Amino acid sequence: MSTNTRPTGDLKSAAPRRAGRRPKLGSKEVPPGISKDEIVHRAALLAQEEPFSEITIARLGRELGVAPALIHYFIGSRDNLLSLVINQALMERAETFPDFTDDWRFDLEALLRHTIEMQMRWKGITTYIASHNKYRLFQRVEQGEEDFGLVFFDRMGRILRASGLTPQKSAMAFHLLMLFTTAVANASVNRQEPALHKEYILGHLAKFPPTRYPGASFIGKAFTTIDSKKTIDQGIGLLIDSIEHIGAAPKRKAAAVRPTVRGKGSERL
Repeated sequence: MSTNTRPTGDLKSAAPRRAGRRPKLGSKEVPPGISKDEIVHRAALLAQEEPFSEITIARLGRELGVAPALIHYFIGSRDNLLSLVINQALMERAETFPDFTDDWRFDLEALLRHTIEMQMRWKGITTYIASHNKYRLFQRVEQGEEDFGLVFFDRMGRILRASGLTPQKSAMAFHLLMLFTTAVANASVNRQEPALHKEYILGHLAKFPPTRYPGASFIGKAFTTIDSKKTIDQGIGLLIDSIEHIGAAPKRKAAAVRPTVRGKGSERL
């Protein structure tokens, strides 16, 4: 019997509300109806297509027809805005989590695929995280609001605990899995799959005789067949199959025995 654990609660703000009067736009009061939710919603729409680096406070002010001071009033800093938008994306993912089953491998694969799909949908956030190293495990929320970063962390922890791994191995597995999902989603968003550059790769290799770069000649053609689907399918499979071996001590080869030479005037080597 499966269990669906979906969080409840609406995302409102990750920045405390500032005390004082609402700022003015020129000599007029700010337009009615502008709210934190509306600001975050507009930023989130942009973040699904554009790098977050291009979503500035000033730009949001222009698009909403308000002074940048009003954006700061509701949101705080641009760093707070990033956390808000990330939490919005994480909320979308949490509300559509795959159901739990009695098979941790199935659950893990389903959650990883679901995560990659979300990262591909939120192109601007994925690109920004991959290029600026700004990912936060937990998001900034006010009391009573749901931190969907924590919701996801908890869900991954439950699945890895069900695998029978120790906490230490589970933690390493989580870290490696998240590196994989971010990398493969970023490669897809930014069109870095080898299959998309087949003509260029094969054309460049054709400029040289195979004997000059035999390794490149050996894998070149096969390399150009790799796309996102193959990367996700085989990458997830390899990672899940190897999880039980995470943290195991590497096998050491027996040390080579150096020969000894004995004789008059010789020393032991």
